[in-house]
Amino acid sequence: MATEITKTFTYDIPDEYLAQTNSNGDTATATYTGPDKLYVFVDEATNKNTEAQQPPDEDFHYNPSTDTAPDGERVVTLDCAGADTLMCAIFLPHTVTLEQSQVTVALPEGYGNYQNPWPPYPDHAYERTLSTHDEASGNWTLTWKQPWQTWETLIQLRNDRLDTTDSKVASDSPDAIKQPWIEFRQKLRDIPVTWKKGEADEYPAHMVKFPEEPVVGGFAEPPADDGVGIG
Repeated sequence: MATEITKTFTYDIPDEYLAQTNSNGDTATATYTGPDKLYVFVDEATNKNTEAQQPPDEDFHYNPSTDTAPDGERVVTLDCAGADTLMCAIFLPHTVTLEQSQVTVALPEGYGNYQNPWPPYPDHAYERTLSTHDEASGNWTLTWKQPWQTWETLIQLRNDRLDTTDSKVASDSPDAIKQPWIEFRQKLRDIPVTWKKGEADEYPAHMVKFPEEPVVGGFAEPPADDGVGIG
């Protein structure tokens, strides 16, 4: 039966949110309060614990003397009180307390500010399902949290939006309807420049915001209320 422990630990964090480097050597210090041991399954072929596998928690009762892992998987015992505190914190993020502050980045072209709490919790610094366990050494190899948006997917989304708004700027449309869409589409084309893609101070893809579509939506304006009725 697991015993609850409390342990303070220090771990590496990325240079900034969703960065894939630790060039600055930054660390964070958090407190883990949870079971002293945790049993998790990893795939025998990939050595990873995936979303489809048994989700580990304090109620997952596994007896290594009598129980067996599912076919194609093996069980790994995490020593939360010892060398595996960080891994236990990644698997059980609700057991972690961490003092954070807000980091604010000013965005271009009047898009406001981007804010995120810093430093990141362990499960927001590392990607659990990409972490691998070496059976021979008992060590884990960690992978940084992966960006949910990339410049490649952003450009594709931008191109798709340009394609779907072609009809809004048809040559036979009135200028009053067409002009807002022309300006909107130009802002779409300018996204790489606006957000400094490829420059030293490039904005990460997850910060990029798309321009808002024209309010009228390309349809004729309603008639003015001049007090003249129909009939």
